[in-house]
Amino acid sequence: MTFDEYQREAARTAQYPLIGHGVIYPTLGLTNEAGEVAGKVKKIFRDKGGQISPADREALKYELGDVLWYLAQIATELDLSLQDVAEANLEKLFSRLERGAIRVDRPEDDLVLQHQVAHDEVGVHRDGRLAAGDAGEHKNAVRAEHLHHLEGDPGGADGSDEGPPAGFAKALRPVFDGREVVAVVVA
Repeated sequence: MTFDEYQREAARTAQYPLIGHGVIYPTLGLTNEAGEVAGKVKKIFRDKGGQISPADREALKYELGDVLWYLAQIATELDLSLQDVAEANLEKLFSRLERGAIRVDRPEDDLVLQHQVAHDEVGVHRDGRLAAGDAGEHKNAVRAEHLHHLEGDPGGADGSDEGPPAGFAKALRPVFDGREVVAVVVA
């Protein structure tokens, strides 16, 4: 199912009061449902030491579905395609990544991406075409949002004078298969 298909089907179930403007009610609903997700996560950490059980995961799946439903209704009320919203969001995030505005300290992710890019195992060609093989295998391993070496300075992101490893490019962009990001293109 694509984002647009979900949005179309979800709109068939949308029945809520108009409160001045059609966007108000789903916006309030989104806030409420996001709070429910946060509350469930809080209780997992407070009461279960952060151990997420299969039952917790299932409950969170349904709460996240409610968040998605309200998000889709807001997009519909604004005459926006949920697919366009998702793609624009990733473009914005990858632009921030390229400028060094996103930095998360997770060394294990950096090592995975460095290894894959250095060995040309990203699963896509430089022009954006998917390479042969299972792109799904690559989508979870390619965690570009945590790559320190994409900082905009000539040195390394960790303050060293060492730049990106050989074979690294500074431009990344998402590749969609119509439903989700399946890979990150190293341009």
